[in-house]
Amino acid sequence: MSNKLKGFFQKLARAFLIPVSLIGVSSLIMAVGCVFTDATIVKVIPIFNNTAVQYFGNWLTTVGVQVLHNLGIIYAISLAFGLTKEKKEYAALGAFVGYFALVKSMNLLITNFEFVKEMFPENGITTVLGVETVNVGIMGGILVGVIVSLLHGKFKDVKLPMAFSFYQGPRFIPIISLLVLSLVGQVLPFAWVFVQMGIDALANV
Repeated sequence: MSNKLKGFFQKLARAFLIPVSLIGVSSLIMAVGCVFTDATIVKVIPIFNNTAVQYFGNWLTTVGVQVLHNLGIIYAISLAFGLTKEKKEYAALGAFVGYFALVKSMNLLITNFEFVKEMFPENGITTVLGVETVNVGIMGGILVGVIVSLLHGKFKDVKLPMAFSFYQGPRFIPIISLLVLSLVGQVLPFAWVFVQMGIDALANV
């Protein structure tokens, strides 16, 4: 393995620690919330059976669940941020824009072409950020994060003609991320359907 490739995987491993730490804390918050709202525990500890405690428990659970329900975009931003050496804020913005572009692009595909939607089982379609789209899960976020980090490395110092000079350098990262991941969203469902089949096959073993 070349030193360059080894260095990439080392950075990737460190970048994964960012969302993993958040997942651990959010799971803990959700678990504490469940302690206050679980019916069995409420029977044992009657003081929990009041509006204030139940609301507090539901609030904690909601806070924790929201992180777990949006792992795709969390991984996208975390990996893009963690894999870049400088001007990380542009990579993070590019990941957010790129992830949403991916989601919306797949939405456009399944909305306008019914046969694309029918390729997937019921659990193959989901709602992300309020948009019906193909369920690529965490892998979609990882893909976005890696792609944006590569785009950042290639275009962070790009020079444009004078008329467009405002958009050159790191400002170009969110723009190119939007365009590239919109295109990826038009292609990914046709590849992901085979991944989905494999997941379903393993689930039925």
